[in-house]
Order: sequence, then structure tokens, then C-alpha cells
Amino acid sequence: MKIKNLLVVIAFLLLPALAQAQSGSPFFRNDNLDAIGVANNTRSVASVSSKGEQFYLPSGTAPGTAIAYPSFVNHVVNDTTEAGTTVSTINATAHAAQVGDIVQFITAASRYGVSYVQTISANSFTIYPPLPVVPTNCDVFSIDRPAFPYLDANLSVKSGLYGPNGATAIFAEDSVHASGDNGIQVLGRQVAALGGSGATGDNTVLNTDPDGRLLVNTGPPNVANLYVCSAAATTTADTQIVAALASNKAYVTAISCSNSSAVNSIITFKRGTTAVWSATVPAMTVQAAYTMNFPNGAVYTAVNEAFNFAMTTTATSTICCVTYFYSTN
Repeated sequence: MKIKNLLVVIAFLLLPALAQAQSGSPFFRNDNLDAIGVANNTRSVASVSSKGEQFYLPSGTAPGTAIAYPSFVNHVVNDTTEAGTTVSTINATAHAAQVGDIVQFITAASRYGVSYVQTISANSFTIYPPLPVVPTNCDVFSIDRPAFPYLDANLSVKSGLYGPNGATAIFAEDSVHASGDNGIQVLGRQVAALGGSGATGDNTVLNTDPDGRLLVNTGPPNVANLYVCSAAATTTADTQIVAALASNKAYVTAISCSNSSAVNSIITFKRGTTAVWSATVPAMTVQAAYTMNFPNGAVYTAVNEAFNFAMTTTATSTICCVTYFYSTN
């Protein structure tokens, strides 16, 4: 009976270990990178930090000094601190750090987690969050660069430094271009006709024509290009060309006016009653018409205001036609 009870107790003691073994978890929290007692060339588990970050061993680093590392990064180089280093400024002559790089100390006494490069100069850089204590001179740290995954021809996931094969593709403002600089290819969608989908705030793609030329609208978004002609003006009173529209401005992109009189006449275009443009409309016997283009609607009215014209000299008949669009902007 005693032996039976002893076996029951042993079984209960082994249940947690058996449950863990059955779970098949390949990870083991090991904040201090303690030896896990696994013999060489035998099955083992991977050490992770308290945040679930997997530890890795940078190239050229001795076993036992691995550091926690986010997914998809490229190791740049190991470097050492120099005199004058503080908790937030790392002094290292001719360092390789760039803004956004990941810095993590390999020297055990200074291993305090991940910091990110904020600013750089030739022989130093700042990091955030700051270290809890000032590193010792000549402490070793790793500089690593975030990357995103890409697929090779065999659909295997590889890691590139913002581009294939560790090529740098992020550059500081006003940095000088160098031959061989790499970047991310930006793809567009070839379309036979303009059209879109989605709603305001959605991600979208750039459209190109069949020859790969980017389609660009030089006017405000979501507007219809319109055209209209005025009635014939036979007096010097204001004559409407474009009607007012509530909550909208009228943007004029082109004007054409013909004067059937035998004399030239000055014409004044108005937003409401305010003059915005003036020109001479030649007599029909001299020239067919007065024309003018206003790219992007450079001549426009106020909100809910008509676009008009007035002749200075009474003409037999003057008609003006315009292309335009309405916009609330």
C-alpha cells in the first residue's frame, strides 16, 4: 500500500513536466541567458526574453553573449564605447549607426535591453530609451538595422535591409546620392481609364497609363470639368457666364470670347461684381476671338458667387464661353 501511495505522489510531481513536454513549446524564458543544461548535438529549446524576444548570436560573438532581437533585422557591426559615453549618448569613433538602428549591449554588465538611435554625428550618436547606468569604457554593443522580409525566386523568406541583400534604402534628408544606392521599388496599377475604389482615408495605389506614365489630376480631387457659354451681351451691364453654386467656388480654367462688332472693346471679368481680369476683345474683322487659359483654375470666385463679364464699349453681340469646375476647397 505504501508503494502504491508513493507512486501516486511521484506521478503528481511529474505532471507539470509532462504537460510542458506534451505542449511541444520550442521556447524557454531565460532572461539572464543561463546555461540550460543541454548536451551538445541534442534537441534543445530556444531562449527568449520576458517580452518573448528571441535571443540570437551576432556574427563574431562568443557563445553565451547572445542578445534579444526583434524579427527581421540585419546585423551591421559590433562596436565599443569610448570615453565620455553617457546613458543616452554613445561615443564611438567612425561608428556605422544610422537613425532608427537598434543598439543593444553585448557585454554582460551593460546588457539592459534594446535602445534605438535618435541622432547621429561622425563619432557619436544618441539613443532612446536611455540606459539605466553609464556603460564602462570599451563595452561591446551591437548595431543592427530593421528590415522587412522579401521572397526569393523559390518563395523563401529572406531578410533585406529595407531592400534585398542588406542594401540600405533609407537615407537622411539632404544626404548625397552615391552610385549603387538602393531603394524600394514603387509599383503602380496600369489602367485603361480613370476610376477608383475605397473611401476617404483608405490605402490606395498609384495609377499609370498603358505606357507606365503616372496619371495626375492637376485640379482639386473629385471634381467634374464643365463648360458653358453666356448669353449675347449687347450692353455694358454685367453678363453671367458661370452661375453661383451654394457652398462652392467656381474655378475658371479657360475663356474664349467673340465680338461681332466692327470695333474692338475692353472686356472685364468679375467674381460677382469684383473685377479679376481685363482684356481687349478684337472686332470680328480683325481676329476671330479672345482666348486665355488659367491653369488649375487660377481665376475663381468666392463661395456662392457667379462669374460674370462686362463690356466697356457697347458691342453688337459678345459671347463668352468658359471651362470651369466647382469645388468646396
